Amino acid sequence: MSKSTIPSQKGISSPAIILIGLICALFSIVAFFSIKFILGRWSPSLANSERLFKEMKYDEALAVISKIEPKSNNMSELYTLYGKIWLARAWERQEKENWKNYGANVDDWLSCPEADKAEHYLKKAVQADPDNREARYYTARLYLEKGWFSRAESEYFEVLRLENEYIPAHIDLSALYVKTGNYDLAEKELKTVFSLDPDNPVAAKNLYVLYRFYKEIPESAMVWSNRYLNLDPKGDLDKYFIRENHKQMIERYPEFNLPDSQKWEKQDRRFKPTKRFGG
Repeated sequence: MSKSTIPSQKGISSPAIILIGLICALFSIVAFFSIKFILGRWSPSLANSERLFKEMKYDEALAVISKIEPKSNNMSELYTLYGKIWLARAWERQEKENWKNYGANVDDWLSCPEADKAEHYLKKAVQADPDNREARYYTARLYLEKGWFSRAESEYFEVLRLENEYIPAHIDLSALYVKTGNYDLAEKELKTVFSLDPDNPVAAKNLYVLYRFYKEIPESAMVWSNRYLNLDPKGDLDKYFIRENHKQMIERYPEFNLPDSQKWEKQDRRFKPTKRFGG
C-alpha cells in the first residue's frame, strides 16, 4: 500500500512580503498627510479664516475664527477679520433681498444686524490699533454704504494718511464725492488713481461715467470710455453698455472720435460674472 503524501505549502515569498509592506507604508503615509492637510486647513488660525472669507464661505470662516484664542498681538487683526466677514454677510443679505431694503432707512441705508456687528468689530479693531489701515478702510466702506458720508470721508482720510497711494481709498472717495455732488473732487481722486496706475480700468470707467453723466463733457467721456474699452476689462459686464454708448457718441460727436476707437471692436465677447466683494 502506498503511503499518502501531504502536498507541500509554500509561504509568501520574501519579495512579495516586502512589496506588500511598502504598499501599506505608502498608503499610511498618504493617509497621514491627507488627514494632516485637512485638519490644517480647518485649524483655528487667522490664515484659514481669511482663506475661507476669500472663498466666500462666511459661516465656515466665522466658525474657524471663533475658535482662535485672542492674544495681545493679534487683537486688531482678529477684530478686523470679524468686521470684514460681517460686512460681507450684510451685503449677502441685501443680495438675497434684491437690495429692496437698502436705503429704506434714510438715517442708515445699510440697516441690518450684520452691518451692526461689522461696525462693532471694526471699531474694536481701530481701538486696538489706530494705525490699522485695513480696519479703517473697511470702516470707511461700511459708512459709505450706510450713507454716513462725513464719517466715511474722515476714515478714508485716515487710510490715506497711513498709505497715501492706496488706490481703493481714492476710488471710494471719488464715489463718495459723486454721491455728495462734489464732482471736481471726484475727478481729482480719479485722476490721482490714473497717475498711480494708468492701466486701472475702474478709474477709466468711473471717469467716463463722471464726464458722461455728471459733468456732461462728451469729448472727455469719449476719451475715457475709449481708454477703458482698450484696456479690455475682462469680467466686467459694464463694458457692453459702455461699448454701445461709445458708438452712439461717435455718431453724435464724430469730431471727437479717436484713431484707436476700433481696437476694442474685435475683443472677445465672452465673460465671467464678477463678485461684489473680494476682501
